[in-house]
Amino acid sequence: MKPEFNQVMASFLGLLQRQGLPAQIVWVRPEQAIYGARKGWLILPSHGYDVAEIAARYQAACSSDWGLRFSVLCVHEHTSYCLLKIPADELAAEYALLAADVVKLSVPVPVPAARAASGILQIGWWRLREHLSYRQWKQAAFELA
Repeated sequence: MKPEFNQVMASFLGLLQRQGLPAQIVWVRPEQAIYGARKGWLILPSHGYDVAEIAARYQAACSSDWGLRFSVLCVHEHTSYCLLKIPADELAAEYALLAADVVKLSVPVPVPAARAASGILQIGWWRLREHLSYRQWKQAAFELA
């Protein structure tokens, strides 16, 4: 049985505090972050999930037999960019070591730095994203990075 969302959030904020990370959280949507191997994360500043959406996604995922992971993706200035990982199926859960009915909290060591994307890059990225399928978009993201 998974704990209540408020308990998990309190534990996650405590973990951020113990690790010396900013307590201000932006919940990242997958299409909002691009990883570049040499330069770290590039964050496209757009509207991520708000806390109510994360709580709804958490509650919906609580009915599954798989685990969940609250994770810090990167840090930029006074903001921690985080995500809630919900496995799509049993194979994805096993691959992410979330096969049991658990909630994991994770912070990478060291925490990668992020940088905000410029306005021109944002416009180009969103235009490219609109015209590609998800598979093509993932491939383009890894080629650009």
